[in-house]
Formats: sequence, structure tokens, C-alpha cells
Amino acid sequence: MGMLSDFFIAAGADAATGYECSLLDEDEDRRKAFHAREYKGFTGLEVGRLHALLARQPFSLAEHMPEVVSSERHEGITQALPDEFRDALADMQAGQIKDLAAKWAAEMMEEIEFDPAFLETMLPDLRDLAQSARNAGKGLYLWTNT
Repeated sequence: MGMLSDFFIAAGADAATGYECSLLDEDEDRRKAFHAREYKGFTGLEVGRLHALLARQPFSLAEHMPEVVSSERHEGITQALPDEFRDALADMQAGQIKDLAAKWAAEMMEEIEFDPAFLETMLPDLRDLAQSARNAGKGLYLWTNT
């Protein structure tokens, strides 16, 4: 099956347990409220590398890794993307996407190979999700599970 990687929108208090509970309870109506986008193979490391690229900074674990907000009792790991990263995603221009996808794919070659063409289709989706999160005054999160 591979690693599941869901990006979703939540208010801070609901992120750590709410999304995973909606998955475990198979509560489709509750899950829809999180506006999740489902992908595979992304971890905080790949997301952190994208954060560094958007910030035009060298990648740093301390500066760019999302914060883990789930507890040990959870099946998966929920990480909060910083608001400045959410906003950088939301402000991404269409003209930036092809170049950003190529750079992001090159950054990830060491761990996992992602096709730049796939990332080109994914980035607008993440941008739309980030815009929705910002407009709602909520955070953007990554949930992963193997």
C-alpha cells in the first residue's frame, strides 16, 4: 500500500485527533470537513524541503520541518505546517509551478524519486488547499501513516 500522506485543513485543537478519528470511525461526513487531499509517499521531510524552496532558503531541519502535533496513541503522525509556509503555498503563482516542481523533485532524489510532472499537478492542488485554509483562518496539516 505504501505510505499514506493526507494534507488537510483544521483548527488547531481539532487537528491532532479530529482528522485521524474521522478516518478510524470511517465518518465520511466528518472527514469532508477537513477538505483532505490524499497522496502517497510524502513525509515531513519532503514537505520541509518544499517549505525551504518557497522561502528561498537552504533546507534546515530546525527551520523547515513541520511540528508533530499528534500523540503516541495515534496510528499516524499529524504535523502542523507553519502559517508562513501555508501562506507561501497560497500565494504561489501559476508561472512558478513548473520550475518549483523540478527543483522540489531534485531535492527529493536522495530519499524518494517523485516525477516533476506529478508534482506540477499536485502543487496547484496544495495551493488551493492552502488558500482555503488561510481564508478560513485555519491551519494546514500533514497526516502520514504506513
